[in-house]
Amino acid sequence: MNYYKYRSIRGKGREYTEDLLLRGIFYFSNINSFNDPFEFEFKFDFTASFEEKIDYFKKEDNKIYEEIISYKNKSDQLKSIQRFEENHRKCLTRVRNLINENMKVFCLSSTWNNITLWSHYADSHRGICIEFVDLKQLDERFILNEVKYKDNLLSCNIYTKKGFDKIHKTKHKSFENEKEYRLVGTNEPKIIINQMSEIISKIYLGINFDFSDSFVEIIQNNFPEITIVKLMKSKMKYAVEVEFECFGKELSIRNSELNKVKS
Repeated sequence: MNYYKYRSIRGKGREYTEDLLLRGIFYFSNINSFNDPFEFEFKFDFTASFEEKIDYFKKEDNKIYEEIISYKNKSDQLKSIQRFEENHRKCLTRVRNLINENMKVFCLSSTWNNITLWSHYADSHRGICIEFVDLKQLDERFILNEVKYKDNLLSCNIYTKKGFDKIHKTKHKSFENEKEYRLVGTNEPKIIINQMSEIISKIYLGINFDFSDSFVEIIQNNFPEITIVKLMKSKMKYAVEVEFECFGKELSIRNSELNKVKS
């Protein structure tokens, strides 16, 4: 399967793009820096029978279990459980905030022709989109996850543990067209991959890519045998289409030939 990273080649974005392409540096973002305030949000679910809750504490926390059974009637035992649940809710909220500060994410897509992603992350179609292959085989320091999209907040049950493994890979359904995948790690703001030439299969150039930019030389000199795909606007629908394909070393010549035909 191929994965795609939309990038700008202007301003600060260019520095990060060159680091990625030329030096194999993957910069991982902090979740708190994401533009979606609902990242890592979930609702607590304490649904379980009384017997299931007692059994949970007996296995997981003997101190709380001893406190619960020290009460003689079920009503007092339930109140004890409720106190734990409220304390656990506060504790999990703090844990979530800590995870948000420490979890690092590198976002990708499974599609190269999303016009919204081109607009938002590739500088209004002036930038590029990098096609990667076999990211699962790259490095054991991170995990590759497919993002799932839902209308409602993810429900996480403390007793069954259900839902907690999906928190970092769930977003609202309005983002569904992004078809996002995430490389997830912790603490490290960046990692370096040495075999970049082995995992980049194509580089797409946006509709508004500027061929007078020195980035053309970067492509020609560093990716001479990589397929370069120049995109254009579709004349029939709201979409991007392939204008031409060539090897990196042929990019300037191919663009010049196309301009002659157009003129």
